Amino acid sequence: MLRFLPLLLFLFSCTRNSPVAKVGDYTLSEKDAAYRSAVIKIYFPDDNRNLGLDQLVRAYTYAQILKNHGHEITPELVQKEDQRIDKNTAAPDSLAKIKGVFGNDKESYLKDFVFPTLAERTIFYDFFSKDPSIHKESREAAQIFLNTVLTDPKAFSALAAKQKRSVGEFWVSLTEGLSPVQKQEGTRILPNAPPEVMRKMEGGKSELGQKWVEEIIRPLKPGNISPKV
Repeated sequence: MLRFLPLLLFLFSCTRNSPVAKVGDYTLSEKDAAYRSAVIKIYFPDDNRNLGLDQLVRAYTYAQILKNHGHEITPELVQKEDQRIDKNTAAPDSLAKIKGVFGNDKESYLKDFVFPTLAERTIFYDFFSKDPSIHKESREAAQIFLNTVLTDPKAFSALAAKQKRSVGEFWVSLTEGLSPVQKQEGTRILPNAPPEVMRKMEGGKSELGQKWVEEIIRPLKPGNISPKV
């Protein structure tokens, strides 16, 4: 019976490493999704949804966009990001728990935690925000719309509908960054957890969330347009 044990372990390993998603040039496995879901559990222990794959697909989509525009995230950059996180983390206890999820599997830690962190930070703050040409057309259209709305702010929704413009609502948190607000039967549904729950979380702040609050939302004044948004 023992002679079959290595084969069983090998089959289990193959199953865990089976591809479950292909994002451009990147492949994600069942193991990747499981690791990421376990990381989410650290911040949201009562959330029973398996959102690991969703988060990874989003992050690797960002990475593919960067790669398509000549900003590929290389292994060297991932290593530097790993060192940056260790040096600058504002939540060492949470980081220790995250590393505990991966144990000795450093390769998966880099792929499923460090790489996504770098992709999200890079696409917002080193790509979209530093290349005005990307936003030129949309900025001009937004400015025209804003100039019209400022003459009658109360008519915002009606004017948007008249011009067939879609209006999105977003929720910014110190833990999740920027997330769209979904509506169901006229009721707003906040993603993952309401703000009062997140405020009670110790060491749950994300660098991305803090950047949105400190660098984008807080400096805005009524009537301003942010190219980062």
